[in-house]
Amino acid sequence: MAAKNTKPAVAQAKRVTIKLFKDNGRYSQPLFVGLNDYTALIQRGVPVSVPYPVAMMIEESQAQEGHAMEYMNAARYKD
Repeated sequence: MAAKNTKPAVAQAKRVTIKLFKDNGRYSQPLFVGLNDYTALIQRGVPVSVPYPVAMMIEESQAQEGHAMEYMNAARYKD
């Protein structure tokens, strides 16, 4: 019988390097991510290696946040 692989699939995925935006306000704390059995605190402002699915999840989340801000601004300034 073959040994069972105990590492989550996400943790075994190809890794990519990302760098999250950092400022002195809202974006100063580490970002918590969770995807299936994979969890991590990702430091902002420094290059960090993360699994590819996690990088895609962060990218999609940032895009969605941008769309939400555009929608809120359009609704706020509507005549």
